[in-house]
Parts: sequence; structure tokens; C-alpha cells
Amino acid sequence: LHQMSVAGLVLSLGLLVDNVIIIVENLQREIDGGAPVSSAAVASVRQLAVPLASATGTTLAAFVPLLLAEGISADFIRSLPIVVMLTVGTSFLFALLVTPTFARTALRKRPVRGRSLFEVLARRVASIAVHRPGRNLALAACLLGASLLATRFVEREFFPGTDRSQILVDVSLPEGSHLDGTDRAARALEAALLARPDVVSVAAFIGRDTPLFYYNLPRRPSSPHLAQLIVQTTDLERVLPLQRWIRDFSRRGIPEALIVSRRLEQGRTVQAPVEVRLSGGSFAELQSSAERVVAGLRKIDGCQDVRHDLGVGVPALTIRVDDASAQRYGASRTDVALALLARTRGLEVGQLRGGEDPVPIVIRPSAGEEMLAALHAVGRPFRSASSERRRSPGARPPSTTGTTFRR
Repeated sequence: LHQMSVAGLVLSLGLLVDNVIIIVENLQREIDGGAPVSSAAVASVRQLAVPLASATGTTLAAFVPLLLAEGISADFIRSLPIVVMLTVGTSFLFALLVTPTFARTALRKRPVRGRSLFEVLARRVASIAVHRPGRNLALAACLLGASLLATRFVEREFFPGTDRSQILVDVSLPEGSHLDGTDRAARALEAALLARPDVVSVAAFIGRDTPLFYYNLPRRPSSPHLAQLIVQTTDLERVLPLQRWIRDFSRRGIPEALIVSRRLEQGRTVQAPVEVRLSGGSFAELQSSAERVVAGLRKIDGCQDVRHDLGVGVPALTIRVDDASAQRYGASRTDVALALLARTRGLEVGQLRGGEDPVPIVIRPSAGEEMLAALHAVGRPFRSASSERRRSPGARPPSTTGTTFRR
């Protein structure tokens, strides 16, 4: 079920029956007064068509701003004003066209009886309202002013957080980092969290995102330098203090990783509450501009988890094969590609199916891993085009016919 559509239907249920109730009450009053059913139906529609149209139009106008709003939040709640406006409009047409038809067969003249307790109270309240208008208007103004003052104590939040006592933690190491380094950083954070008394459990996912256990989780591509953790706290009140602790611990204990924690919220998927978009003519200009913006934002009180997603660039190492020379040695481009892959990342020779997901079996010399580590140390991350796919469970085997290795 669509969340906002159901919310709009629940919101409009009270409005749905108002027009029908008013028409039926007026019809019954006309019939009790001695008018025929047909005449009572015509008289009720003639008397109430304009007042009900005015009331319905006022309700529709109240939801027009939500319907015309723009942005991510407006797109998420678009169905709410649509459902409410359709429901109220349908109720108005139903009350004028369908209800009188049913009333002709269902309503009968009621026997004369004395006033009920409700009628007595209603007449007394109406008498007070008519005979003391000044006092009533003053009381209404006071109540209105009190309600406006009371809004200061109401939390203003368009999309409130959920009632789940869970935290989603994103762990990002520099691009090109080895999966083992990401695993060590995630294990260090996991061990520190489990040592706290307000943490019930921690689930860590290395090189991939968490399963889609909530409807608006941000998704990231699987990569060796990324990890996500789900932290279950003892109660909802411990969520915000634990987020502050994670932020402080990551600065002191894992400075090489960017760690961002977030609570589960309603609404569309948003990477950050405030985003600044930069555009430029070159990567170097964007890099320097992004660093200046980040440095400036970090000096502002209240700014937390300031980061940018520019990355470190995409350097490439291209191997060009001299086909004539290769043919003299009886080697093809495929042979060269396989030799390079075997020397660096290794060749996949099979899969181990010991659990739910198959694990690739890769043969690789130790020198290949040492060469990649040396390239990382000098600031030239290097990875084959198929390495990320081989890190992901259930992925296809890497292609062995290409001759370009890139990060």
C-alpha cells in the first residue's frame, strides 16, 4: 500500500461523510415537517447546494499549495492532496446526486416525540451564542491567541523520524582501498559499539550496502572501500546520543575513514539535509573549490558530517598490444590480457559453494598483490575493470578479453 495515499485517505475519512450527513439530516427534517419525499429531496438539494459547494471549495483550496509545491519532499507527498481533493469532491457530488435518490426509499416520517437531551443542550448553547455575541467573540479570540502561543512548544518537523531504535552507519575509505582495510575499520567500529551498554546488536556489511530493510534507504554501488552497519539500540532515546558518540569516536579512532551515521526517517531518500552543488571546467578546479567549501562549512556551528563526493579522480593504465610483434611469439591479445590479469588480480578458476552465496576461487601470485599495494602507496590506485564485480557475491565472472585496466 502506498504510504501517503493511505494517509490521505485516513485524513479525508471525516470529510467524506460530512456532506452526506448534512443532506440526510435536512431531508429528514423536511420529511418530518410533512413534505413528500420527492419534494423534500429537491428542496434539500436546492437549499444546500451552494453552502456545501462553498465548504468543499474551501477544503480543496487548503490543499492546493501542497499540490503545486515543487521539490523532493513535494514529490513524496503529492498523492496526499490528490487523494484528499478527489475524496472531498466525490463526496460533494455523491451527496447531491446519489444521496437524495437513496433517501426516497430509505427515509420515512418519524413519530412526534419530545426533545432529547442533546437537542436541549444544543438549544441552550445556541441561545448563549446569540444573546452574548461580544463575550463569545472575545473568548474565541483568546483561544486563538493561546493556540498560536502554544505552537512554540510544538516540534516543527515536516517528515518526522521513525519509532525504530536503529542507526544506519556509512563507512567510506579512500577510493582504491583494499577490502581488508575496510574490514578492519568496520570491525574496529563494531567492537567499540558492542562495548557500549546502550547497544543491543550490530550488523556489518563490507563492500556492499545493507539489505533493503527500510523503504527509503540510500543505495550505493558495491565497492571494496565501502561498508555499512546497522546498530540496534536499547531504546529510541539513545539514538541521538549514540550518533554523537559515533561522530566523536570516528574522528579519534578511525581518522582515515569517513563515517556518517543517520537515523531512519520518513520521506524521500536524501543523502544530506543541506547539499551544495559545484560545477567547473576541470577536475583540479572542482577539487580545490570543494575543499574550500568544506573547510568553510566546518567552521559554522551546527554543521555536522560535512563531506564531498568528488572522489580522487579516475587515472587509467592502458596496455596497447603490438599485434605484429605478438604474432611472432604466437601470442594473441587474449593471451596478453590473461597474463596481465593473472599477474595482478589473479584468475578465477572456480567457485566455492559452501553457503548461500558462491565465493570465487582466485589464483594469484603474491607479487601481484605487492605490486598493487606499492601503486596504492605512491597514490596511484590500480584495479582491473572487473575487480568490483568479483568482490560482489553472486556476480558474473570477470571478462578476460580486454586489455585496459583502470581504476
